[in-house]
Amino acid sequence: MGGSYVKVLVGSVVYPTLAALLAVAAWAACVHFFVGAREPAPLRHWNANKHVHTDGLTFTSVETNGVRLNVIEAGDRASSSKKLAVLLHGFPETALLSWHAHIPALVAAGYFVVAPDQRGYNRSEKPESVEAYFIDHLADDVRGLIRHYGHDKATVPAPIALRWPEVVEKLVIMNAPHPLAFRDHLTSSLSQLGKSWYIFYFQLPYVPEEKIRSYGAPEGSGIIGKTFPLDSLRRGLQAWSEPGALTGMLNWYRAAFRNARRLNEVDPAIRVPLHMIWGENDVALDLVLVEKSLAYCRQRDPAVCGATYLPEATHWVQHDEPERVSRALLAFLAP
Repeated sequence: MGGSYVKVLVGSVVYPTLAALLAVAAWAACVHFFVGAREPAPLRHWNANKHVHTDGLTFTSVETNGVRLNVIEAGDRASSSKKLAVLLHGFPETALLSWHAHIPALVAAGYFVVAPDQRGYNRSEKPESVEAYFIDHLADDVRGLIRHYGHDKATVPAPIALRWPEVVEKLVIMNAPHPLAFRDHLTSSLSQLGKSWYIFYFQLPYVPEEKIRSYGAPEGSGIIGKTFPLDSLRRGLQAWSEPGALTGMLNWYRAAFRNARRLNEVDPAIRVPLHMIWGENDVALDLVLVEKSLAYCRQRDPAVCGATYLPEATHWVQHDEPERVSRALLAFLAP
């Protein structure tokens, strides 16, 4: 069976059928992919005018692109020599949960660090419509943050490199593929399609939220429960219990599903230096996605566009190998 035939078959026939079957099967299996929680008493809403300082971190909020995001700041903002590093978490983390182990190393290397809870997460604002989570809005959020802090360029790990390459100096990605590489691989690989069942499940309205909310096991099971220390996991559970947070988080997946064709309107080339840090023991993403993603680099020099592979690390690479990830990150960012 030729590759092009498989691609058409998967995209035209298998997709709708598997979407329905996987959504039903995933009802009971969802908890094996990440830990849900019964909602405890919600945390108090963030005071937008308050700066909280703890352990060298400043917790504040910034309005950008029409939404207010809660933001962690670290380092000396006043120093003109400081470069800006914007750290963006993924699903289902928060800025603190994702980056607490790496912020000190970046500050020590001379960076002013900004790590937002992205729209829909934790105490950041949560637009109701799925369309509000389309990739162009997410990229514009980050561009607004960079402008807010008075910088023209920053080191970022986000789709902003495609939409606004002029504000990106270097791009670092950890176990996340180029969006077009992922879309094309998903439509031609039964292996990746099987690993991505949860994306179809998350398209259902209300059902994923209720299943996650009803599970309620702080120590958990599945890959998140095995990766995060219990105290960190409990902080995550509090963030997921913020009013509207589960729907906001899941809307990223709903928007990506509906927004897939709009990716064709964006120049897919990566025009800035890129380094991918990849845990090879990833149960969610095929390893081949690294090379498929690097193929979008305009500069094919491995020193400018390359990857660090960590064989023992999982999808949560920055948690599994914090020291090695920080070393790889700083080595790439060095002038």
